[in-house]
Amino acid sequence: MVARVLALHGFGTNAELFGQKLKALLRKLKSIASVVVIDAPFVLPYDESLRGWWLYNQELWDGTAETIQSLADVLLQRATFEPVGLDESLAFVMEEWSKGYDAVLGFSQGAVVAAALCAKLQRNGCPPRFAILISGFGKPIPQGLQGAFEEPIAVPSLHIWGEADAHMPPWTSQLLADRFHEPRVHVHPGGHFVPQKAADLNFIAAFLQEMQPAMAVGAPSERGDRVASADAEEASAAAARSVGGFEELRQALRRYLAPSVALNMDGNGKTERWTGYEAAELEAPGPGTYERLLALLKGMEFLSMQHGPCRTSEDAVQVRLAGGWKDVTLHSGAKAMLLRTPKSEWLLSVLPADCKLSWKKLRAIYGKGTRIATEEEVIEVTGCLPGAVPPIAAFPKEVMVVADATLPEVINFNCGLRTRSIQLPRRTYEVVQAVTFADIID
Repeated sequence: MVARVLALHGFGTNAELFGQKLKALLRKLKSIASVVVIDAPFVLPYDESLRGWWLYNQELWDGTAETIQSLADVLLQRATFEPVGLDESLAFVMEEWSKGYDAVLGFSQGAVVAAALCAKLQRNGCPPRFAILISGFGKPIPQGLQGAFEEPIAVPSLHIWGEADAHMPPWTSQLLADRFHEPRVHVHPGGHFVPQKAADLNFIAAFLQEMQPAMAVGAPSERGDRVASADAEEASAAAARSVGGFEELRQALRRYLAPSVALNMDGNGKTERWTGYEAAELEAPGPGTYERLLALLKGMEFLSMQHGPCRTSEDAVQVRLAGGWKDVTLHSGAKAMLLRTPKSEWLLSVLPADCKLSWKKLRAIYGKGTRIATEEEVIEVTGCLPGAVPPIAAFPKEVMVVADATLPEVINFNCGLRTRSIQLPRRTYEVVQAVTFADIID
């Protein structure tokens, strides 16, 4: 089912320009989403072709292009401000939404309006299927929206921002994500823009693919069909309760369905949002790196396995063999260690698990002060617990990768969680990861 997505541009642009910035993403999503970009209603003082979802009083902004960054800097010092025209924009967006959409996408100022739309539709009992918010901000909150965000917004959401965003820093984007229940987060290394790299686009596409089953289960686009849909779900649930072995079937589905699938199968006629993770996997630092890694590998040749927690390479060999994998030896394990260079760069060293890193050789390449990262640094930089760091840098922060030239033709590794393993050919590894091969073992 193709999702119909309403897209809201940011301040100081328009629907045509924003559509151009979305071209790469739209090509990626063409089989699963139809995106409609609309113009905000307010014209900017310095260029009548550019628009915003609200404007600012003269005490905050003089209406010129040159002072927009200064405006952002001032706003970040405030808890709230008066948005000129926001109520009109919300009414305008609600009217557009009534034309029949499944989801909403917003950028920057448009992301805040998209979040407000989600909150309002949730109060009305018909929330969007999902939301994608790029470079949004949770501080300051425009006057009139504080109450809208008092309760968590229970809409499946993906929040994207740039680690180097100097216009709206990452911490304020995180504040907006925190307004949502169980938000999904993807951080790219760039600034205040829609990311264009394949890894970022793959992550967004993977999120939409996960939303597809939820849309297909009793979720028509026409909002007027909701009552009939609810009646049908109750009838289905009642029938399920009368069937022997129902609980066993539900548990079996849990093992095979993708994360974030909506199961209308709890025996009570209610929809259960299943994350696809064990409770321990959702504890900090969470499955973010694992999900980014899967997005990078989308369409590639690899095997994956869920198993009991493994911290050591020796333990991992045993569970992978027990799971029926071939090409599993200690040498095939791709051991990844996070390092810090004298230039304050993060470096991931990758070597066969039965080998020992040669500090002499490594420091000859990257400097005498190169050291191993602390446990706290590992968690912060990679988003993984020690023992779960993969050899692919699908991390929240930018990390260089150096691998020993003796890596075998098939490699096995924990993939962001101690309870998940991936096996893939080395040739695939070299496609998805920019890596320098060198002699770094004793």
